[in-house]
Amino acid sequence: FPSHDTPRAAILRKCKERGWEIKDQDAIFDSEALEKIDGGDFYIDLGFSGSKKIHRPAYQALLNRLEEYEYVVVYKLDRLTRRVAELGDVLELFEKTKTSLVGIEDGVDTSTRIGQSMAELLGTIAAAEARNIRDRVMSAQQTMLKQGKWRGGPPPYGYDIKKGKPGEGSTLVIVTGNRS
Repeated sequence: FPSHDTPRAAILRKCKERGWEIKDQDAIFDSEALEKIDGGDFYIDLGFSGSKKIHRPAYQALLNRLEEYEYVVVYKLDRLTRRVAELGDVLELFEKTKTSLVGIEDGVDTSTRIGQSMAELLGTIAAAEARNIRDRVMSAQQTMLKQGKWRGGPPPYGYDIKKGKPGEGSTLVIVTGNRS
């Protein structure tokens, strides 16, 4: 997402439509203890992908407090996770805590059996899409390397990046002379 304003507005609208109370304030959490220590009901990990098994403090803090919520509303299910095994574990945790998961854009509501099945199906599709994205990126990087193009990131010591015309890519050039 370009920002979290659009998903936030959609979540607020959905909660208002359903008559669910929500504190419109970001939750403040201890990222070491993975605990909510203050604030509202928005748990946001900006800049973290749902497809990588990485430490997402707000996500973990939410999971640790699920029993406090009747519903957890996400903009899209794949913002929660794109890993099938993790989704299965999360859905079990939601069921155990009697918390329903609602995905606005996906039309998912796990308070029904059909909604649970839909969440599982969409989780499988999201995982496949994450693999496809990874494969496309790796393929593009391999093609760039074969063509002698720089695939991105900071240049190695002793090299600079020479920007090409749009669509041509960039190349590495050896630094000559003093760098100051």
